[in-house]
Amino acid sequence: MVSQVGAFDEFVAALRALGRVDGPSVEVRVAVARGIAEQIDMAIDGAPAVLWREYRAALEDLMVDDGDGDELDDDLRRLSPHVDHSPPA
Repeated sequence: MVSQVGAFDEFVAALRALGRVDGPSVEVRVAVARGIAEQIDMAIDGAPAVLWREYRAALEDLMVDDGDGDELDDDLRRLSPHVDHSPPA
């Protein structure tokens, strides 16, 4: 089984390299998502659906289009076209 923590850490490293993870509010969202990834990895008989829903929402929160038109915004739209990556109103 794929380690969600390992995959998450790689994802965040890529976001950091692009300058997309900076500031206390983003660090809090990173910590929350990583905590959920840890719970999923520790689940013995598979993680409950609620954890997966929360994890997906936490990841989507980190992937919000910041409106600067950079390559990551374009990549996010290509990789997950069904997700609205626009900033919250």
